[in-house]
Amino acid sequence: KAVFVDYAADWCGTCKRQERLVEQLRERNPEYDEKIVFVRVDWDVYSTEEVTSSRNVPRRSTLLMLKGEEELGRIVAGTDINEIKALLDTGLN
Repeated sequence: KAVFVDYAADWCGTCKRQERLVEQLRERNPEYDEKIVFVRVDWDVYSTEEVTSSRNVPRRSTLLMLKGEEELGRIVAGTDINEIKALLDTGLN
């Protein structure tokens, strides 16, 4: 399965917007939940840990799509629903 990783902080407005958009897209397309594992990494806890540094994640509000060790795509601070949908779609193949 593909893994969607959301590096977020509870206080981050951009992160909250991304989360709402991802939830909308998941509701519209159940295939996302069938084929993708969704993981949230708390930026305030893990910003300096290997789960973040090994992927060169620059900041909170970063979204990654992974398959095994391969990174299929990333969005940094983006809140365009079409861009997020395109990232999710890479996890379906």
